[in-house]
Amino acid sequence: MNEPSTIYPSAEPKAVNALLLDDDEFDRRRICRMSDGLGLPITMHSVPTLETMEQSMQEHAYDLVLVDYRLADGDGFSALDIVQASSKNRNAATIMISGNGQIELAVAALKAGCSDFLPKQDISPESLRSAILQALENRVQQFDSAMLKREAEQALISALRAESFRQSLRPTIMAAMSEAAQLIAREKKQEKHAHLKGYLMEFTKDDDFCFQTGPLRKT
Repeated sequence: MNEPSTIYPSAEPKAVNALLLDDDEFDRRRICRMSDGLGLPITMHSVPTLETMEQSMQEHAYDLVLVDYRLADGDGFSALDIVQASSKNRNAATIMISGNGQIELAVAALKAGCSDFLPKQDISPESLRSAILQALENRVQQFDSAMLKREAEQALISALRAESFRQSLRPTIMAAMSEAAQLIAREKKQEKHAHLKGYLMEFTKDDDFCFQTGPLRKT
């Protein structure tokens, strides 16, 4: 019996680099041929085993990964673990395909991070094109969200470190400390604690303070 083959397209690489994992050679060739006629700028590579998938991911970065659920050497969830463990591919969009169209499996695939689940018997050019476009759109949205979050965090850190921002908070801090001193005085039935009053008097415009942007250390 011949060893299952790894399919690499002969055409020039296109905008979307995709990888298909399926141990059935007929299905691999069918889906690869189908992807060529979708009218999308996609290059579909194909591998038959988890091992060859892992090897391919060590060498290449993919925008989209389609994984078959039932494999000779594992299952689609093991494939998703490989995607997440790959530094080059952990942000790739994923779609699970299977000859088993059970609802429970589809739900589990979506919970594991797949953008879609396609029963093999229902795969058509239309359904494949729709699933690919939705998966790529989800990937872009997630990427944009993560990028915006990083940019917002960096902007906040920069603002907290800025001298103008620290100085703008000085009146607020002074007012809060004065209010705290008055509260203590009322509770203790005395004007103010001498040490707190003295501290407030010494808190002049030449003093400085800073924000800790990392976790607090226990003492």
